Amino acid sequence: MKTNEVSTEKTQKTSALLAVFNLILSPLYYLNAKLGLTTSIVLTGAALYELHEIGKSRRPGSNTLNNMNNFFAAQTGAPTSNIDNAVRNIVNGGDVVFDELAALVHK
Repeated sequence: MKTNEVSTEKTQKTSALLAVFNLILSPLYYLNAKLGLTTSIVLTGAALYELHEIGKSRRPGSNTLNNMNNFFAAQTGAPTSNIDNAVRNIVNGGDVVFDELAALVHK
């Protein structure tokens, strides 16, 4: 696996977590389509933000390297990777939450 690829297993876990989350919100679509869509978008955005924060706390070294790269990018001409870093944080946060929920279910 290349160093700049995101783990497929972690991506699948994060996708499954978000899919179940939106499946739980699906009765709102039955009540009112606009209400369901708005609620789904807002709560999915909030969930992505929380997963990003959890992933950020789990990857302190990688985030520090990314911040240093962004700071010195103007001098070195290196491309910045804020989006890649955010995706990795979300995927790692989703993996952690999925594993914790799976552990609760299997108890």
